[in-house]
Amino acid sequence: MEVAAAAIAFAQGIGMITTGVRTLHSIRQAPVEFMDLLNQLSTLNGRAELLRRSLDSLAASHSDVSVLDIDTIRNLQVQFDEISNQLNDTATNFISKSKGLDAQGRHRIPRILWQREQSNLMRLRERARQLGGDMTDCLAAINTSQGMRQTGLLLDVRAVMEQSFTDVASQIQHGNILTERTHESINHIMQQNETQTALLHSTLTSHQETGAEIGR
Repeated sequence: MEVAAAAIAFAQGIGMITTGVRTLHSIRQAPVEFMDLLNQLSTLNGRAELLRRSLDSLAASHSDVSVLDIDTIRNLQVQFDEISNQLNDTATNFISKSKGLDAQGRHRIPRILWQREQSNLMRLRERARQLGGDMTDCLAAINTSQGMRQTGLLLDVRAVMEQSFTDVASQIQHGNILTERTHESINHIMQQNETQTALLHSTLTSHQETGAEIGR
């Protein structure tokens, strides 16, 4: 029951972050650091989706996780909710300060607001990065403790994470990133994300094999 409830809670948080990221994508000429934040949030959402699917599979098979694992999941859920709520507040605040829309329908945000909120945005980016790593560890622990052999639980990470790449690429397509320096920065971000995806896939595969050995 707790596992199913956790899966539902993660689904709600994923929806909030998706909405918040979409809203913030509508801001004109955002700084490179801000685009990195949106990429981290999209990556976090991808990992939360992996965890949600894993929990859904556990609930469907009437399996459960250890007390230690469920406590870890609760903690991740609380942090995820905090980040999604903070993102929602940030998006609401930025849009409320908009000076109107440009010809492409993007919000014109005063530069002073970027400067005032920069430290908060960078803290949110770091929290998203750290929580994404914690979610990866949690997934590996669940797979190991359950000795799972179902191939369906070892999800196609690349397909799930692809949304974060799409989010970044859409900014280039819509002209929200105009300078060569920004293009180079976005390429660097996407390369880092590719590396993280490969590491995540490797970690889950390794723990899946370990779990299978334990379950024999």
